[in-house]
Amino acid sequence: MRLFRALTSVSLGGMMAVAVAASPASAADGWQRAKLGGSPGSAPCIVNILVGEGCFEPLGEWVYVKDTYADNEPVGVVWSFSGPSSSYREGVIYVTEGSNAGWASVNKSFPEDGWFSWRVCNVDITDGSTSWCSGEETVPTGG
Repeated sequence: MRLFRALTSVSLGGMMAVAVAASPASAADGWQRAKLGGSPGSAPCIVNILVGEGCFEPLGEWVYVKDTYADNEPVGVVWSFSGPSSSYREGVIYVTEGSNAGWASVNKSFPEDGWFSWRVCNVDITDGSTSWCSGEETVPTGG
């Protein structure tokens, strides 16, 4: 199983360096640890049965992440934003507290004329790799 996980890993470290210099708002992009609390309500979500759940609420730009698999590995929402009036941004919002912790969240800020894409993965916060990723979901920002 570890061999399969290693073969499916993708390094995000190099991609993050490009996004950090993109715009003033991107200073908070890159890898961010989510704070426990909050609930996605009826926000669009992705369920990855081998990893966890990730949601994006377009009104207010809240990103939610929850570990649902007891494997002692951090879970992250790997996201990107693109829009006609702003530069490309990307990052990872992760949680390390385990499957009993519940939802965690981060409030982002994006222009209303863009697109937010995300997937849910196991993440390695030491080397920037991901594994066991879900398919990707994309929604417009601003609702």
